[in-house]
Amino acid sequence: MIVLVTGAAGFVGRAVVAAFADAGHTVRAGVNRMPLPPALAEHPAVSSVPCRLEDGPSVAAAARGVDAIVHAAYGGAPDRLMADVEALAAHLGAVKTLVTLSSIDVYGEASGTVTEETPPVPPLLPYGAGKRASEAALARLTREGCRSVALRIGCVVGRGSALWVDGLAERIALGAIGDLGPAGEGFAPIIDNRDLADLVVRAAVAEGAGHHVLNAVGDGALRWNGYFAALADAKGIALPRRPAASSPLAALVLPAKAWRKAKLPGFSALAAVPREGERRLFARQAHYDCARAAALGWQPRYDAAAAIRDAI
Repeated sequence: MIVLVTGAAGFVGRAVVAAFADAGHTVRAGVNRMPLPPALAEHPAVSSVPCRLEDGPSVAAAARGVDAIVHAAYGGAPDRLMADVEALAAHLGAVKTLVTLSSIDVYGEASGTVTEETPPVPPLLPYGAGKRASEAALARLTREGCRSVALRIGCVVGRGSALWVDGLAERIALGAIGDLGPAGEGFAPIIDNRDLADLVVRAAVAEGAGHHVLNAVGDGALRWNGYFAALADAKGIALPRRPAASSPLAALVLPAKAWRKAKLPGFSALAAVPREGERRLFARQAHYDCARAAALGWQPRYDAAAAIRDAI
């Protein structure tokens, strides 16, 4: 196959490009601001192409002659999410397959066993609402004889994970996050970026037209407190037993974040305290069923300990 990967220089995009190239496919690495790292840029199966999703001619040129598109670019603002998917879905027909990265945020506060048919439970954060709207647009724009896939991914970890490895470790070191007690006993829906890339390849090469939705979560038995402890241990930092997130002062987190955003000194631990959406995530008792992904022959290879160790 010839595959266009958007966001190819990003954290997830790099892993996806490498997985396709290693599987013997030809990859057009769509880049916008960041260049590909040398290891990928020099791969004989990989070539960089400009791909700015807000620019229709740029997308059309990048997508010309490809068999599949993988949308791995981070959409950023919720109002951009659907526009980016629509820009790529417009090429379905000439392109036979489009794989997009959605999010388990589309389920809101759903708990228990969560399958792809589980309806969302309010409140739905703006990001989750944007991803759900993007999925609906993709389903509507999928033409007869074409295949589209939305992968509802969990928290992606691995080397270069700014949010769930490096950033979270920094917040632990600041004393903002640690053992949260019952508030941190939710199941951590993490997935290693290499496992995610493997699933993306399988979803792209699978047969069958129409629109498909798959959950994509790896180590489903780990709880957040255990993840915090493993991350702190790997980083060689002490896990706070009374983190700022458990302090009554946590009610002042929003003013503290505004204070730090203004580049004023102090309140760094308080500013790093999880917001409401994160707090709900850390406590949520949800298992994301991945039977549809398993039907593609996919099995996560990296547990949380391996992901953290390799990342650090």
